[in-house]
Amino acid sequence: MKKSKAINKNRSLVTASILSLVAVITVGCNATSSGGVPIPMGPVKCHLVTSGQYEWAEDFCSGELIRVAKAGKYGFANVAGKAVIPLQYDVVNNFSDGVATVKKDGKWGVINKQGQVIVPIQLPYDYVFDFNDGIGLATVEKQDKWGVIDKKGKLIIPVIYDSIRIVNPNGFIEVKKDNKYGLLNYKGEVFLPVQYDDIADRFTDGLLEVSKNRKYGFLNEQGQEVIALKYDFTSAFQESLSAVAQNGKWGFIDKQGNEVIPLQYDKVGNFKEGLAKFKQGKKWGFINKQGQIVIPPQYDYAFGFSDGVADVRQGGKSISINKQGKVVKK
Repeated sequence: MKKSKAINKNRSLVTASILSLVAVITVGCNATSSGGVPIPMGPVKCHLVTSGQYEWAEDFCSGELIRVAKAGKYGFANVAGKAVIPLQYDVVNNFSDGVATVKKDGKWGVINKQGQVIVPIQLPYDYVFDFNDGIGLATVEKQDKWGVIDKKGKLIIPVIYDSIRIVNPNGFIEVKKDNKYGLLNYKGEVFLPVQYDDIADRFTDGLLEVSKNRKYGFLNEQGQEVIALKYDFTSAFQESLSAVAQNGKWGFIDKQGNEVIPLQYDKVGNFKEGLAKFKQGKKWGFINKQGQIVIPPQYDYAFGFSDGVADVRQGGKSISINKQGKVVKK
């Protein structure tokens, strides 16, 4: 389980030289507007070329709107080059979930695709990021602390965290404070308190890996500890078993926390197609889910099975074997 990454704080906009070419539009597209102008669907390369009309136009766009700038002010143009949202803002972010965050005179607000201000430009943050599609939430930052607002500008999560990650496959918002992690729901309510050293990206088979005080275990979907945080390492469940380590030895547990294969190996890999690689001494072999050795340890290294075949190394050579340990390709 890897440490979660703090949200990217790069907020710079490219400063480009004046475009002075003839008006030509080259966009990847799969639709056409009522006027016959190609409309890019999803992020595509946009070459909006005007005869000096704008000082900057973004290279990538989605929908019908492209960010443009002139004289230090930003707005939006359509793919034909016509300004449809006036160039009056100090910062504009891309449209997401039907809205865009904008900055003017040191304050932030939210506009829709018609250019209408739907959240007054008075939000007092240092930066407001794009809204997340389908979630309707945006991360905000002030003095290196982070929070979350909704599309009405309401503060859902206070600006007190060292980092925040909204897009989480678990359906939660991951927050970090004082090098500890927790999870909140989309209403800002606490699901897991900020007390964990690490939290996995997603639930697997209804269980979530977490670590605390350098020990790993699992929580259920109600946030209850169902497998004690006692292991030095755990892996996400695969084929209903998790590879775990304790005191330098590896084995497997089931979803009830039973050690179904004793922790007696020097290293193991996850189960794939009913077999897991294991290391004993300097050699690798394979065991089944009953802990029985199916292929004795004899390889310098082994990869997991895929479509009934596993690649292994032996004597400096790479070969492929079947589940009976017979060579199928040299």
